[in-house]
Amino acid sequence: MKKTFTSILFVAFAMSATAQISEGYYHIMNNYTGRYLNITSRQSNGGSVGAANADLDALETQKPLDDICADPGSCIYIKNHSDDSYDMAAQGTSVGSISGGLYPHFTAVDGGYNIWGTYKGVKVVLSDSPQSASKNSGHMSQKGSESQVWSVYKIDGGEHYMGIKPEVNVDGYYWATFYCGFPFRLGSGMKAYYIVNVNDGGFELKEYSGDVVGATCPILIRCKGSKASDNKITPLTSGGSDPSDNKLRGIFFSSSVNGHTDYNNKYNASTQRVLGKSGGKLAFVKASSGDLIKSLYTEHNRCWLVVPSSAESTLTEAGYTGINSIDADDTANKKIYTLQGVEIPEGTTPRPGIYIQNGKKVVIK
Repeated sequence: MKKTFTSILFVAFAMSATAQISEGYYHIMNNYTGRYLNITSRQSNGGSVGAANADLDALETQKPLDDICADPGSCIYIKNHSDDSYDMAAQGTSVGSISGGLYPHFTAVDGGYNIWGTYKGVKVVLSDSPQSASKNSGHMSQKGSESQVWSVYKIDGGEHYMGIKPEVNVDGYYWATFYCGFPFRLGSGMKAYYIVNVNDGGFELKEYSGDVVGATCPILIRCKGSKASDNKITPLTSGGSDPSDNKLRGIFFSSSVNGHTDYNNKYNASTQRVLGKSGGKLAFVKASSGDLIKSLYTEHNRCWLVVPSSAESTLTEAGYTGINSIDADDTANKKIYTLQGVEIPEGTTPRPGIYIQNGKKVVIK
């Protein structure tokens, strides 16, 4: 949906001296609507500010805070552009890039800041859409002076934090795939993994080296708890890497706005699997329509596994090795043999190890 630049982002306003904001990661909240700035696409549809037709639907406002704290699109890095102007970056893009070169200023006012910029000599101020103040999502607007004041909150791990929301619960742990534009340090009790090999039936998992995950590294996280607040991470500006043998892929965006889908991942059931579970074990499975945005696109900031077109619908670790795991309690009435062909007597609980059962290798834990 095309809108004029001034009808989305800024309105003429007389400005006093600008405030100094230290560089860092922030949540930026509109005081009137209670919604937070969220970058949901990197597209401007080629619109030019000079032609007054820039499409800035890429800049949304959203709440509640619990959701914002789990959304990398709202983890905004405020960085200096010049002596008195800034850029606001997230998801591999920024307000300056989307707008075609307009870099905001911050001016302290009662209760917060006016965030404003100039283009061709006109001063205009950032505003949320006040007509939908009660809703959880909105877009930038010039309408309503009441929604021109913003608060900035440092993401410091307290009320304002960055956390990971789990997708599945298996083996007593919560798991999630995650993909973002900044490097981050894992919180205590969390571990990171990635996929190093894939075949038609399964995948090989490898633990990520170090506690700092690199920017744009598709990663599988073993979480500490069931909520994003249990799984806090620390956004950084450098460090970490994306291993060259990583078979996971990720996406920043999954915009449902018309004309903003060029940077989405259109899910391909033939060559992609998403995180799931099978038989109580971690798995990568074919996505259902309910797992996808508009039944088409991979969810933003999530990952998928690239698989051969001949791959099975469900891939497991056991499927990669050809070795299945079973519990010792399940073996009482089935013949089990050692790898040397020696039968384990009935009623005997085998020691943990690899055995043969029904012609297949099994692991008894």
